[in-house]
Amino acid sequence: MMNWFDIIKRAIEDESVVWKMPYTETDRRYLMAQLDDIPGLVAMLSKQNNPLVNIKQQEGVDLFPRNTEIRIYPVYEEVGSTGDDKKIFNWKPTIGGRKATQMLVTILDKEGKPINPWIMGALTTPTGMEASPKLRELASGTKSFELQEDEIGINIMYSEGTLKTKYRAIIDGFVGFGGEYWKALSGPQTMTTGAMTDDYDLTNGAAAILLVLTQIVPFGQRGRKGQHQERVKEIESLGLGTWGRDVDDNKYVNELVDKGLLERRRSQTKGLNRLPVPTAKGKAVSNRFEMKHDYFDNEFRREVRANPDDPFDSFESSDLQSDDPDFIV
Repeated sequence: MMNWFDIIKRAIEDESVVWKMPYTETDRRYLMAQLDDIPGLVAMLSKQNNPLVNIKQQEGVDLFPRNTEIRIYPVYEEVGSTGDDKKIFNWKPTIGGRKATQMLVTILDKEGKPINPWIMGALTTPTGMEASPKLRELASGTKSFELQEDEIGINIMYSEGTLKTKYRAIIDGFVGFGGEYWKALSGPQTMTTGAMTDDYDLTNGAAAILLVLTQIVPFGQRGRKGQHQERVKEIESLGLGTWGRDVDDNKYVNELVDKGLLERRRSQTKGLNRLPVPTAKGKAVSNRFEMKHDYFDNEFRREVRANPDDPFDSFESSDLQSDDPDFIV
């Protein structure tokens, strides 16, 4: 098996290599990055520049803690080009039919400069009433934005919590497919902030746990509520021991912790003080491990159970090569 450095080198030299990106549960492709990977994004999420963040901070809520990630989706519809031959794409952000949810939209150029201030959209008001036509136009996906190939569209979706559930705040990015920004994010030489080449060299067991926690049963804002036991059972079913609090002897978890891909989170409750969860770096590193959910549930599950300590080699497996020609970069 080639190590990560050799894989990067080969991919740079051979333009026919298929670079890998993860899939959603419905087989939709995306890139995953840390907030620091997107110039200007952290500044736009400050209380000085973001009205929602400002309001929630006054209430004692940190909407985007350090392990928040951004998922980046391709925009395909080209509508022309600028005078200097930059492609222009048609971007229609949407709230996806979610009620009791607010959205905030902006566009950043490659240097991190905002093209426009935050624009708000919603289908309903916080009290459940129908939102204004202007808010509904944006939220429904009928309002178009011109997105140049060296720009990224940012869409924040926020919904209030209840007595039983926590608030939900996710950040999605949208980039013109095949354009300058897309190539910068998806190129084989690209590594996430703070990562080293050997962070990507994992055993099958460690890769499986990372995939469970970041893509299969994701931990954090993108996961569904009450899935802790589902994650525990998934990892145990792979023959990889226990994932949970106060467990120090899981070598696959420790492998990920040592690389900074998981961290042992401290709880304010005594006796429940360790839960190894994905870091932002860990989420972005798992971005490079392409795997459809049904492949994980079948072929990869058998490989992990049979050879958990072998090097993870999806980069070399023809079975995992993309069947989508649009994603050859």
